[in-house]
Amino acid sequence: MVFCLHIFVSYFWHCILNHQFYLMKKIFTLFAALTMSAGAFAQIPNASFESWTTSGTANNPDSWGNLNSTTASLPLPTPVYTCEKGTTSAPDGSAFIKLTSKTVLTAVAPGVAVTGNLAVDLAAMTFNISGGFPYSTRSANLTGKWQHMGSGSDHGRVIVALSKWNTATSSRDTVALTDTTLTGMEMAWADFTIPLKYRSSSLTPDTGMIVLMASQDPTAAVNGSYLWVDKLAFSGTVPASVKPLAGTEAAVSVHPNPATAIANVYYESTSGKTIMVCLADIAGREQRKIEARVSAGENRVPVDLKGLAHGIYFVRVTDENGTIQRKLIIE
Repeated sequence: MVFCLHIFVSYFWHCILNHQFYLMKKIFTLFAALTMSAGAFAQIPNASFESWTTSGTANNPDSWGNLNSTTASLPLPTPVYTCEKGTTSAPDGSAFIKLTSKTVLTAVAPGVAVTGNLAVDLAAMTFNISGGFPYSTRSANLTGKWQHMGSGSDHGRVIVALSKWNTATSSRDTVALTDTTLTGMEMAWADFTIPLKYRSSSLTPDTGMIVLMASQDPTAAVNGSYLWVDKLAFSGTVPASVKPLAGTEAAVSVHPNPATAIANVYYESTSGKTIMVCLADIAGREQRKIEARVSAGENRVPVDLKGLAHGIYFVRVTDENGTIQRKLIIE
């Protein structure tokens, strides 16, 4: 079978309200459900990427799923691996993880690693994430060391989610969720701190999930984009009495940013309603206007950027509470 990674050819979006990730193509939806194996870890598993296991011709970081088994199975003269072990000048211990988006046949496979298992079913065209790790602290930040560089307008991405199983609804409640698209580049090892955004002021998590990506949008990955990571850890605590991020200022985000052909506006709502999404240039002239019906939870509204000049724009989202503005750069 010739495999061209068609599962990465359309839009990427995420929704972790039930601690799930979704990939969507125009003619089908790919579900990535999270399950948890209890009792294995109390912290981030293999956080400094010191433990690796060889499987076939691939060397994989223990407890971190990646695409190596999929890309290695393709009919190529030389196997391609988007997740590799780095050993030169590791900032902590003797090894680190190297994620690189690479051309495979006629498409680009993104460099991705998740705390759990990452598998692609070619027949069913599904991209499944399973695993997670037991974690029961309301941590304030994810910290670590990284190097990263995107090719062209591509950038890396880090997603962190903490959740708790709800026995009444038999589903997962999101305790904290942070989705960070990297900017610029780091050509030498640098410290990073990513604050966790809490959605609940009362719940204590029981499960964590971390996703590391060399390309912010796996459906539009660019060959050569990379993200190297080492020394992951959680730091600080957020007391249960502290209110979560809420209100209009926390309800809207735009990804990717910078963007090229499409920008996705993410809007979190407490109920079903109609909102207005407008895109204006730096002079205030309206370039796009979309009326969207949203439901309770996190919603994605794609904005077509084709035909617009490069530069700075403003995304304005209007609901019954007023208007929220976010800056967008089009490259």
